[in-house]
Amino acid sequence: MRRIIRRAVALLGCLLLGITGPAVPAAGQPAFPDRPIRIIVPVPPGGVGDQVARHVAQSMQTEFGQPVVVENRPGASLMLGTQFVARSAPDGHTLLLSTLSNIVLNGLLRSSMPYDAERDLTMLSILMETPFVLVVNPRVPATNLREFIAEARRTGQMTYSSSGVGTANHLPGEMLSLMSGVEFTHVAYGGGAPALTAVLSGDVTAVFDTVPTALPFLADGRLRAIGVSTSRRVSSLPEMPTLAEAGLPGFDSNTWIGIAAPAGLPVAVSDRLRRSLNGIITEGSLRARFEPQGMLIQAPMTAEQTARYLANEREKWGRVIRERRISLD
Repeated sequence: MRRIIRRAVALLGCLLLGITGPAVPAAGQPAFPDRPIRIIVPVPPGGVGDQVARHVAQSMQTEFGQPVVVENRPGASLMLGTQFVARSAPDGHTLLLSTLSNIVLNGLLRSSMPYDAERDLTMLSILMETPFVLVVNPRVPATNLREFIAEARRTGQMTYSSSGVGTANHLPGEMLSLMSGVEFTHVAYGGGAPALTAVLSGDVTAVFDTVPTALPFLADGRLRAIGVSTSRRVSSLPEMPTLAEAGLPGFDSNTWIGIAAPAGLPVAVSDRLRRSLNGIITEGSLRARFEPQGMLIQAPMTAEQTARYLANEREKWGRVIRERRISLD
């Protein structure tokens, strides 16, 4: 009888262990991470995205006790570095600095892609949003959104510049045309600097520029702000209303920065990385460093919340791209 009881207790212990899982990795399964981690950055060194990647790398290195290195692989409209990560082993040791462009827009604007972001990548975290501010040359007789739209309707000659067709600061202008019912003429340049210079010189009426870039020109009066593009106001421009507040309810446009990995990560690894990234958000140094530059730090998200965020982005920009007939083919 006692032997039967002992066997029953042993069997119950095994069942409980199977339910709760082992406290340590099983034999042959090393703890994550067991070697250096790479964060692939699909843009050149020096920009905000590169700075964010290096901040994340430093924090992860301290937490994990393994080297975390940043590797810049720019080229092909962010597709070169993104494709590299999409084809990497799904073990959590190769990560991707992700943006609206390489995760959402490229796939919507091109019929042929070397990767499918939705299928080939797992989004781990949206760290921050980068708002745009709609700015005009001071000679434009408009000080707010209603006056700006009225002037565009009256003259039919309002222009806006961008860093190129399909870029993150082109599409807010298309959204503005769609939501206001007024046609604005798009003038594409080969980068953000010439697009801004065209507005400063008066060759072009307006541009959706990033807040950090626009701030010095707003301070010295060489540009005038009409409104910020995000649904939330920006701490570095606290008195400036959002475009949604100023007369276009629902207007919400930004680019964003996050971290992704190859699809197919083991659940334990993806959970570990997501906890680490959410910890970096809540710890505070990310906010202290980047919010003064005009960024909006996101609240930590679960996997399901991150998936919904991306689905909303694809739906929103897919509609704008279809209705405005924008393509890079």
